[in-house]
Amino acid sequence: MTVDGVAAIESTRPQRGANQHLNLMGALYLGGTVAQMAQSVHKAAQAVGNYSGCIRSLQINEKAYDLRIASRDSKLGINIGQCGADPCSNAPCMNNGRCSAGLDKPFKCNCASGYEGVLCERLVDVCATNPCLFGGMCTQTGGSFVCACPSGRIGKTCEKDLLNNDEEAAMTALFEGDGCVRLAPFRADVDVTFNADVWLKPSSPNGIVFYWGHSDPAGRYVNGDFVALVLVNFVPHFFWNVGSGVSSVSASSPLDENTWSSVKFGRHLRNGSVGINDGPVARSLSPPNRSHLNLGSFSAYLGGVPNFAALPAIAKFNNSFSGGIQQLTINGAAVNIK
Repeated sequence: MTVDGVAAIESTRPQRGANQHLNLMGALYLGGTVAQMAQSVHKAAQAVGNYSGCIRSLQINEKAYDLRIASRDSKLGINIGQCGADPCSNAPCMNNGRCSAGLDKPFKCNCASGYEGVLCERLVDVCATNPCLFGGMCTQTGGSFVCACPSGRIGKTCEKDLLNNDEEAAMTALFEGDGCVRLAPFRADVDVTFNADVWLKPSSPNGIVFYWGHSDPAGRYVNGDFVALVLVNFVPHFFWNVGSGVSSVSASSPLDENTWSSVKFGRHLRNGSVGINDGPVARSLSPPNRSHLNLGSFSAYLGGVPNFAALPAIAKFNNSFSGGIQQLTINGAAVNIK
């Protein structure tokens, strides 16, 4: 016998006769016996009497018994009550973990994907295993991750070759400074992280490459969240607003005219960035108090917008893009631009 994990106390009874086996074919009682059984109970047990207190769990030969009244393991209960409140009643499990009352523990938390710990209180470090291939940069978003892929790579883990992948064949749209493409609805969770990669071949120095923001039913801009990539003298500028005011960051060098280049732009919470090909990445921080991007079901545009009233009043937002746009990816997923 052992109590609370201390060293076991052992005892051996002298053998009498040839029988060394324990024969227990009758009913199993816990906490005492019913009055009708009193005569069949060993005298030592009769002298002690029935048990008073709580019993949380019972396990015999690796089998755990369900002690709840009217459970499959309980056939009869007399003068039995609940020993305290349901341990799950105060919802101890964090981050959408599911609580279940256990037989060997007060409760157990079944954690949602991406969380761990007794109370699901810790984020699993999903970037610790370096899931992003070919030097992609991993950013944790809740219990998942987003890869910022190097130039020429796309996919959830940067596993696809942008220009040599039949499934994600590169698509090119030509803009002449007076048109735009309203992108078909696409699924992208950009609340915490928005990472975009677009290939550009500009033929004029200024223009709106990408815009996604709030607008009213008439297509006019309403004060709210947006993200935009704009060329100013061939230099990519990334603008964003997460509710705390407009912020911007510009690349450290201009694009080469009539040459294909990859422009990566985006933000994680308040941190915005933009870079060209595999060159230096410029970074900036938006004002405090707001950090999440809410774009709901609003439309995104490429090359410009159908009505400049849809744009915030920013001087640099006054020209449509001229040149070629080839392959847009958002959070690693290719977006159809035609």
